[in-house]
Amino acid sequence: MNYTALVVEDDPQSLDLIEDVLVVLDHKHDVAATLLEARRLVRANEYSYILLDIEFPARSPRGIPRIQNAESFLEDLAEGQGEDAPPVIIMNDRAAGDLDLTEDMMRLAMSLCRKGAIDLIKKPFPTAGRTLDRVIKKALGSNGKRKSRAAVSARAGAPTPVGKTTGRARTAAADPLTLTRPEHDILQALGESPHETMLQVDVIAAAGYSKHVTAQALRRLRKVGFVRRPHGPRKGDTLTVEGRAFFDVEHADKKK
Repeated sequence: MNYTALVVEDDPQSLDLIEDVLVVLDHKHDVAATLLEARRLVRANEYSYILLDIEFPARSPRGIPRIQNAESFLEDLAEGQGEDAPPVIIMNDRAAGDLDLTEDMMRLAMSLCRKGAIDLIKKPFPTAGRTLDRVIKKALGSNGKRKSRAAVSARAGAPTPVGKTTGRARTAAADPLTLTRPEHDILQALGESPHETMLQVDVIAAAGYSKHVTAQALRRLRKVGFVRRPHGPRKGDTLTVEGRAFFDVEHADKKK
């Protein structure tokens, strides 16, 4: 099957890496460095999927990259194509320090998810595990067909609000920013898995906890919106967009 991607990216170095991956996948692609170019191309052509940088200029490659431009593009896409819109993968190169708080990154991921993004991958792209190739294949679906917007939305799941501070003490049961050690380790196992989903037995093997502890942790991770069970024949659990953003920020912090 022939696939064509729209790549919205203004950084030449990142674009080189993306184009290498698309050559390997044998996918055709168009490139837009600005919001104006992206709008023009998506109105004139049909794309199998879109790789969208988290921030890029509005009208000139020399302009100031802004997250608001990515949000505006997603809104235009949803308004113009509705359920027929191609899946959108956000490419995130914002470090945790850029947003000061992990919760800020969570809010951003939730906002992009509500506007139509179905997945998120950090830059620089991993060279093993959850690579850009695998994220693209996941977005297209294991059956090799482009999924409709309805199927994509069901797969991504509705975002769950993040717990906020009140006058009372914050508790682990209500606040995803205070995950327990097993929950952290299981989130990491899911985040580092090259597979689309993981069965509970595989999570147990990867994270090293008992069946009871693993099941309890997975229930809470689903409750806070970091993990979900996809619709369809595939069994197991997968990270949501919010869970992916949280994992990426946590992983970046550990590398510092």
